[in-house]
Amino acid sequence: MEQSYPQKARPAQACETCHEKKLTLSLRPHQRKRKRPARASSPSADGYLAEKRHSHPPPPPPGNRRLSVPGERHIPPGLGFFDADHNGGIVAIEPIAEQRQVVATTTTTPPTTSEEAEETAENTPGSRGYLGRSEYLGEVVSHTNEGTTDAQPEKTCLLSHEEQLTLEVYRVFDLPPLPVQRSLLDSFRKHCAPWMPIVEDSWLQTLDGNKPSFLLLQSVFLAGSRVAAAPYISSSSERYYRRAKALFFSSYEKNPIIKIAAACLLNWWNPRGPEEVSLDGSGFWLRVAVAIAYQIGLHREPSGGKTASYRRRLWWTLVARDCQLSAAHGRPSAITLADADVSPASILDFGREDPQADLFVAFVKINTIMADVTKTYLRHQLSPTKRQQIRNALYCWMSELPQPLRLFTRGQLSPYDLCTRSLHIAYFVTLTILYRSAAPSNVSTSIAVVAASFLCGIYEEFLTRDEWRFQGPIFKFHVFAAGMALLNARAHMQKSALEPSLAIVRGSLIALSERWPSANRNIEVIDRIIQSMPAQASRSALPPIPDTHEAKALFDTFGPDLCNMWSLLDSAAGGLNNAEQAVDTRGVDTAGGEAATGSLALMDSLPSVQFLDHIGSDTFLDPSTLWTWPEFQAGNWLVDHEQHGVFGSYPS
Repeated sequence: MEQSYPQKARPAQACETCHEKKLTLSLRPHQRKRKRPARASSPSADGYLAEKRHSHPPPPPPGNRRLSVPGERHIPPGLGFFDADHNGGIVAIEPIAEQRQVVATTTTTPPTTSEEAEETAENTPGSRGYLGRSEYLGEVVSHTNEGTTDAQPEKTCLLSHEEQLTLEVYRVFDLPPLPVQRSLLDSFRKHCAPWMPIVEDSWLQTLDGNKPSFLLLQSVFLAGSRVAAAPYISSSSERYYRRAKALFFSSYEKNPIIKIAAACLLNWWNPRGPEEVSLDGSGFWLRVAVAIAYQIGLHREPSGGKTASYRRRLWWTLVARDCQLSAAHGRPSAITLADADVSPASILDFGREDPQADLFVAFVKINTIMADVTKTYLRHQLSPTKRQQIRNALYCWMSELPQPLRLFTRGQLSPYDLCTRSLHIAYFVTLTILYRSAAPSNVSTSIAVVAASFLCGIYEEFLTRDEWRFQGPIFKFHVFAAGMALLNARAHMQKSALEPSLAIVRGSLIALSERWPSANRNIEVIDRIIQSMPAQASRSALPPIPDTHEAKALFDTFGPDLCNMWSLLDSAAGGLNNAEQAVDTRGVDTAGGEAATGSLALMDSLPSVQFLDHIGSDTFLDPSTLWTWPEFQAGNWLVDHEQHGVFGSYPS
């Protein structure tokens, strides 16, 4: 139920000039006489934990108008943010003294020890800018203005009159009812935080006077609403996005770390496909976040400090998301790992016994490999040596997975887990791209088809559990990649054999289109190709994958469950099973298949998995091939135009 507050009598307003003068009078914010002990707040930009000596009220909408949205709680001027309830949720607290000024706040990092609590905003800068010119201008520069410097010495500043009006129009300080807040936070923690571990629960609570950032709150609400189960909640996504966007581009939030985290979360909005130029899409917000990250030196290894672990998590979250978008869109990355020296993602950057630590580390590595494969294709640099490096990286990734994250255990399918299944999708998509062959009759095509078959098995599990609604927009690309791998082999397979898998692909895209409408374009492309398929295979059946082939080891830990093309791997099988009815390999001469260049069985000779951290640094960009893409649309590179006879845009 919406709360109401008595309006104060407003004196007659003088002329606009006098009114503006009045706004510039007392610029000193309210200060408390006594310090409160620090317990929790949000992160500072320079990598140190601090508590401000004085606490500012949240910036309310200007004036005394009470704007409200049905079912939402409006925060009037001077009302505190939230207080933590016994269930870890969010509850509104009582109003505090009203302040006459709207200030832009710089939130601080939650202190966890008494020593950290001694640090304050007076001796810890709120925003610091990174400069690295001393590397090439000389040592003398480093003694003056290089390294990490104060970029914004003021801790607070008044919002302009225009900004106040803008924030009021967007109702940025309105909050959903408490049950909705708790539901949004639960959805965020369960389906977003594993892939973006950049928001601590304590940052969303008011403890001992420290208040969370409204920008961070609205961004979390947006992300949670995009993966919410209830349509009633998911329908409010645009409202949260508009509020967060208005706050982001205002002077309200001065903490660049908060802005980077918020920009990462705004990736979950993504209303259009990449074939459309948009200032609201994932690509835009990723590059905004990366630009701020470079400004504060997030790409450099933190020199100790109390937030070094968080800064590494935030950096590798950006890297993983950049890898996803680069692969899905076929565009240059925003981040070049060769320019960074941040330590690899590690479980040591998480709290004790954090169940999501291993998941995030594996997630970063597999997306780095996937992006390296797609960049290599786009640059036409897939040499035998490079292919071997990528194969080794994939094998190391699979071999080093902790047991709880493995898809199979001794050939038996592990119990269903949404995060574990989602993690392996990137692995199989990478295989379909790595072994995408221009000659569909060789063994490479068989490898891609087997990987696509595993993908369809996982997609079918999502469909039967109605869990596509919990997946992000990148899965449009993952599903599309599986469909194209199957269609690339259609000349060697009966149409009736392909139909079950293609039906799963199509059904998955339809399910994704409910949250991500641009998936409909992928459906159009696949339907167009299916309509052109002949009923009978026009060429010989796909060859099986020999035991001596170097890619065979990439499937060693798996079993036949989830894969209806397992017969291409099971060379010892006698007679036809269900999978062999789909792909008849009898009488196929495998001598002409792709020659094996080595086996991954001898892992002692493989390079350390550490090289994954710079896996993209051994290829070089040829500008002549990069910027000649006027007809090259996002996702288009997955489709062989001459083979499929399809032209146009193929979004992800």
